Parts: sequence; structure tokens; C-alpha cells
Amino acid sequence: EQAATIVHVGPTSDLHRAYGALATWLETHGWSVLGPGRQVLLRLPLESPESEAVVELQLPVRRTERA
Repeated sequence: EQAATIVHVGPTSDLHRAYGALATWLETHGWSVLGPGRQVLLRLPLESPESEAVVELQLPVRRTERA
């Protein structure tokens, strides 16, 4: 199995931006997502949900076949 990953540093409410950046990269480079991904919490936001967190996003991927 292969996975595409990105590390997000910042509030967890901004995770959608990291997903968007990863999706753009995948599409540009000829990869497709195979199924659900996961979030690995490397550092929790300790003070509040808006505090800085470090989260690795992982998506299972495969090369997209080109015609």
C-alpha cells in the first residue's frame, strides 16, 4: 500500500486547507484516493481547540491510469 501524507501545523479548524492542498497535489501528479484516510495527532492543541496542533493526514492512494 501507498499513502500520500501532509503535516498540518495550526488550529484543527483549518485542517480542511491541508486536505485541499493534498487533493490538489494528488490530482496534479496523477494519483487517486483509494478509501478513507486517517489523522495522526502528533501534538494536541493543549490550551483550546484553536491552539496550534500538529496533525499528519494520511490517504491511501494509487496511480491513476492515463488513457
